[in-house]
Amino acid sequence: MSKRRYVISSVTLSCVIVLAILSFTVLQNQNHSVGKIAIQVPRASLIEPSGPIVEPPKLLNDARLLCEKSSNIQVDLCTSLTVKYVYGLPLIVMNNTRSKLGCLIGVNKLFSTSKLANSNSRTVVAPNDDTLYSLAFLDLRKSAIELSIPKVSSRYINFQLMDMYTNTFADIGTLTQNQGGKKYIIVGPGYKGLTPIGWSLIKAPTPDVWMLGRSAVYGGMDVQNVIQLQKSYKMSPLALPGYQLSGGPSSMMCGPGSETDLSSTEVFPEISKLMALDPPPSYDSKTVTLIDSISHIPSKSISNSMYQRAISLGSQLIHSPSSQPMVWAKMPVAGTFGTDYEQRAFIALHGLGAQVSSQAVYFSLSVNNPGASVFTLRFSKSQLPPLGPVGFWSVTLYSPNLFFYPNAKNRYSITSHTGSLNFD
Repeated sequence: MSKRRYVISSVTLSCVIVLAILSFTVLQNQNHSVGKIAIQVPRASLIEPSGPIVEPPKLLNDARLLCEKSSNIQVDLCTSLTVKYVYGLPLIVMNNTRSKLGCLIGVNKLFSTSKLANSNSRTVVAPNDDTLYSLAFLDLRKSAIELSIPKVSSRYINFQLMDMYTNTFADIGTLTQNQGGKKYIIVGPGYKGLTPIGWSLIKAPTPDVWMLGRSAVYGGMDVQNVIQLQKSYKMSPLALPGYQLSGGPSSMMCGPGSETDLSSTEVFPEISKLMALDPPPSYDSKTVTLIDSISHIPSKSISNSMYQRAISLGSQLIHSPSSQPMVWAKMPVAGTFGTDYEQRAFIALHGLGAQVSSQAVYFSLSVNNPGASVFTLRFSKSQLPPLGPVGFWSVTLYSPNLFFYPNAKNRYSITSHTGSLNFD
């Protein structure tokens, strides 16, 4: 049987290999398999539904069990603080990302990169080098945002809109272009006005939004073509009659001290501040009630050791899905998380901006102390990832920090459009 063979070299003691499959197009709403792993491809949607909602959320029980096992501790207080840390960590990560990038490009301004990511790139965790990024941080408190993109059928493009809790609430691009057209208006929560004729309305769950665009690049010679395409992406504030939203000022800060250390006790008051400025969805009410149950306790009366214990226990709950050594594991939930707060926090730390499964599917394989410098990956023709007309897959090698592993050839991935593939 004809097979494709891919060889990846590594001199690190540990590494992470990620297989990403983007854009299924005509293969949506069907069952497929990659190797021995079965996958179901949901139909892409312009407006993304919330992730799985479970009552009571698993985090509440998991946190309490850990606190009950701890000695000399107030279980109720420990549980509330641990839940608050895990629940609010994505807010901190998103706010830190905005402080780092948004302060460079400005608010409500679209910025597009003109170079593929490399081993020095730190824009997003687990980047890829087969798309050029376009990004914007939106503040929808005072005005709506208009976005215009051309209808593209010859390559994969997608603009992913995320709320401050890292949930994807809309996807605009190749897979959803027939659901909306070319022009979109993005408004904040609570907007009740009319939609101008010829535009598609997208309501954001939070006043602050991160928009992350991806435009596929089919090899280095294709970069200039994508740069020209990016010039046709248009975004600007839009004055709608009677546009007015409730809520406080923007939480965005720039300069020294604008980023919060995730291991510092300062995360707890910062989470409270961010939740007030970007209120959580209604299905989080039970979790928010538990977090608020300690709001009457003066922070100074809670010991530093209690805060640190909650951070330690919360970090234990934020972990990678278990898998056998050297076995591909599919990311269980990505893009929109519902009440799976532990997975949401994990992705915020290790894959911020991961897409929903109708746009991309991710598999990872971790290698610890491999002992060899060469790995060979083989896929039979029947096991190659299923693709639509503009779809592609990539196998990417990351260092343990989930940024590209630097190497002399500056090759970070092998993709479905790599020109020098070996065939048995």
